[in-house]
Amino acid sequence: MAGLSIGGNQTCHLTLGHVDKFAWVGLFSGIGNGLSTAPSSSPGTAHEWLTWRRDLNDFAPRLFR
Repeated sequence: MAGLSIGGNQTCHLTLGHVDKFAWVGLFSGIGNGLSTAPSSSPGTAHEWLTWRRDLNDFAPRLFR
């Protein structure tokens, strides 16, 4: 299961209660750890398309090996 933005937050809350049901969890710009403003959370980008693209580019090949 994966979610983007607020969907990442919803994914976090749902999957943490059912870790036995999900092999992979993807949180793309979610706020699972609070509303962080730390620049190390998304180097060079922010809550935007480039961040989500980078996340998906890393995540998708892990699902479809």
